[in-house]
Amino acid sequence: MTDSEAPAGVAQPFASEAGAADARHLPGPPPGPWRLLDRLVVAGFAAALVLPAALLVAGVHAAQVENRAPRTLPALSIAGLADMTWPAGVDGFLTDHLWPRPYAIRLRGEVYWLSGGTGNPDVIRGVDDWLFIREELQPPCPRAPAQQVAALERAAAAFGQRGIEFRFVLVPDKHTIYPEKLPTSNPFPPSCVDTNREGVMIDPTAAFQAARAMPGAPEVYYDEDTHWTPMGAAITVGELARSFGPGVWSAEDVQVSGRTRRVLDTPALLGLPRVAVTPKVVIRPEVLQRRVDVALPVAAGNTREIFRITSTGSDRLLPGRTLIVYDSYFAIDQQMVAPYFADSTWVHYADMQAHPELAPLLGPFDRVIVERVVRGFYSIDFDAMLAPAYAPAPG
Repeated sequence: MTDSEAPAGVAQPFASEAGAADARHLPGPPPGPWRLLDRLVVAGFAAALVLPAALLVAGVHAAQVENRAPRTLPALSIAGLADMTWPAGVDGFLTDHLWPRPYAIRLRGEVYWLSGGTGNPDVIRGVDDWLFIREELQPPCPRAPAQQVAALERAAAAFGQRGIEFRFVLVPDKHTIYPEKLPTSNPFPPSCVDTNREGVMIDPTAAFQAARAMPGAPEVYYDEDTHWTPMGAAITVGELARSFGPGVWSAEDVQVSGRTRRVLDTPALLGLPRVAVTPKVVIRPEVLQRRVDVALPVAAGNTREIFRITSTGSDRLLPGRTLIVYDSYFAIDQQMVAPYFADSTWVHYADMQAHPELAPLLGPFDRVIVERVVRGFYSIDFDAMLAPAYAPAPG
């Protein structure tokens, strides 16, 4: 009998050759402590399969850890089964709602963070752990700066002919104010957001730079968020209020009262919970604000509400009705903007782009204010969005 042969029915502790039929483990359960380990592995695998499903059925869902809403369960349809979109939707729903998911995402994010990276190509880590989003450094630029400025000048002239005040507030991206916080080996060349813009707009860049140059001054942008701090918002609101002439804004309007917390949005893209605590800024605390939602006269695809704020309690309120077209910057600090206007109606810029007919439906207005961050400035067709707001009323 050769070394590769064995009596029939007797298993060898190793395969006689690669791929042979006797390439298997010895029969029977593993001996000694290995038997316990084998059972623990089986039990752990079963728990990993059953426990998340049981928690989902019991209503214990995953906490939201990303900067987006969890996906919803799609409705069953024949078309969805045919093109496989329904199974894919169900898979996405289960992925977003299974209970252990946030912990796995956070663990992954922490590992990347400790290694000096982010794990997300859309989040750029700079000096002193400052975070920037790629869209800020590589923004879409479908329109040239001169084209956008010309569109705003046309709008300002058209509004003026109808006796409507017009203001455009351009919010700088934070790398413009804190360029030294970009990565030392910055691979991003200057883009359209770094282009000098002059025209009919309120640009608080110079005011931000002056404020941060003051010794001991608080930051005007969050280090790990895409937005300004309450102090940055107060600077911009002051620039806007002063543009309406003397007597509207006063240094006493701005008061610091306590502290405020903000859940930072950029770490949320990494699954990391981060909270910043900053001084709480209150503007015109004596003004009483009342907010009510306005029924949408059209089906707004962005599912954002239109609301109206009426302010009372000050003789320095700008009278009449004001339309404010805003993005997330004014949305966060709407209570700091509204105390200057007796009656303001707020429409998100994305809804205004999709439904420019909103302005005449909600109006008429005595003034129009548009606010937009620089990285989104070049994507808006201002002629199409604003023309219905300054067009003569029919009849």
